[in-house]
Amino acid sequence: MSEEELAVLVDSGADLSEYIDWSKPFRPGEEPLPMQLTLPWNILLKVEREAQKRGMIRQALMEAWIAENAG
Repeated sequence: MSEEELAVLVDSGADLSEYIDWSKPFRPGEEPLPMQLTLPWNILLKVEREAQKRGMIRQALMEAWIAENAG
């Protein structure tokens, strides 16, 4: 499917489910990998408070911060 054909389907509001491979939700090389991070408790409390202010869980906030700054 060309980019133009895809744009027409998206613009028309068509169901794109048949074109998506749901068994592979990430692009190659962008699959999430687990990691462990040890922080001092006072830093972790600050992260937790900021996550609560934004209505996010701590992990999602940290992922967003890293993504913004890792470019």
